[in-house]
Amino acid sequence: MVYRYMLRVVSALCPRREAPKPMKEHRPLGPYSRRLHRGAIGESIDGRSALGRFIRNMEADLVAHVGGKPSATQRLLIDRMVKVRLQLDLLDEKLASGEWTPHDSRTYGGLLNAYRLTARELGMQPAAARAMTPAEALSAIRASFHPDVP
Repeated sequence: MVYRYMLRVVSALCPRREAPKPMKEHRPLGPYSRRLHRGAIGESIDGRSALGRFIRNMEADLVAHVGGKPSATQRLLIDRMVKVRLQLDLLDEKLASGEWTPHDSRTYGGLLNAYRLTARELGMQPAAARAMTPAEALSAIRASFHPDVP
C-alpha cells in the first residue's frame, strides 16, 4: 500500500516525458557532424558492407597515392573518382546481363571520360615519398645495429 502511494506521488510530481524525436529531426547537421567526415561513402551506404569496404579501400588507396594528406580539391576529386568508378562498375554488370541500350553506351562513354580526366588531374604517378625525420633516421640506424632492442 505504501508502494502504491509513493508511486502516485512520484508520478504526480514528475511530468511525463514526450517520446524522443526521430534521429533525422533530432540532430541537425552541424559543422562537426560525423556525417560530413564519411568521405566518399556518404549516408546511404553502410560502411560495413562489401560495397562500403570497397569504397573505403579505394578512397584510402587514392589518398595514399596523392601523398597521404590531400588538399581540398584533391579530396573532391577522390570522392568524385570513387563515385564514377561505382557507376562504371554497375554499367559493366548491365553490359554483362545483355540489357544494354544506346543511352547506356553514351553514359558509359561520358563516365569513362570523366574517370580518365579525374585520374589525370590527380596525377598518374604516385606522390614522392616523404623524407625521413631525424628521429626516424636515428631509430632506423639503431635497428640496423641492434635488431632486438626497440
